Amino acid sequence: MPEGSGGKVCLAHELETGDVASVVVSTGGGLYRYQLQDRVAVDGFVGPTPSLRFLGKEGHVSDLRGEKLHESFVTGALARTFESLRLSPRFALLAPADKTEPPAYTLYVELADGGSLPASFVDDLAKALETELSANPHYRLCVALKQLAPARVYLIEKDGVARYLERCRGRGQRLGDIKPLALSAEGGWGEVFGPA
Repeated sequence: MPEGSGGKVCLAHELETGDVASVVVSTGGGLYRYQLQDRVAVDGFVGPTPSLRFLGKEGHVSDLRGEKLHESFVTGALARTFESLRLSPRFALLAPADKTEPPAYTLYVELADGGSLPASFVDDLAKALETELSANPHYRLCVALKQLAPARVYLIEKDGVARYLERCRGRGQRLGDIKPLALSAEGGWGEVFGPA
């Protein structure tokens, strides 16, 4: 169902470049089977078949103080942040920081080369991320009212993906069911990746 379509159901060949949609899988005869809760964007076509880019899970929202950060919004914000600073991280996850007052979000990020960044560059990364997150008016208001502190950055030294998967498996998820997300609504990641 393309966003803005008012819930109109359409077939894959009816999509257009730029559409954002929810995915429903059906049988060849059209029998509704599964609503995947996946949000995708059409970024082109391969012949008559749309090329889809995964944006995130529907309904996956973090809302500590009314900021309403959605998975697809955070995915885009991180992509723009990394592109602006010419970073290609191996792993990135935005999650509520552990035990801070006022609450804040921490970006846990592992660089592709496993290296480290100068403190000034980490500050630049945090500022660029805050700018992108502030495009959400609810988030911006929460920070302005000091209900939330600005986002922070924590550099993971190594094994970010492995630690993420281990935490998810420890919570009862099967390895094949785990989809890496850009946003977690839960805290406790500082214990997984190190102090935040």
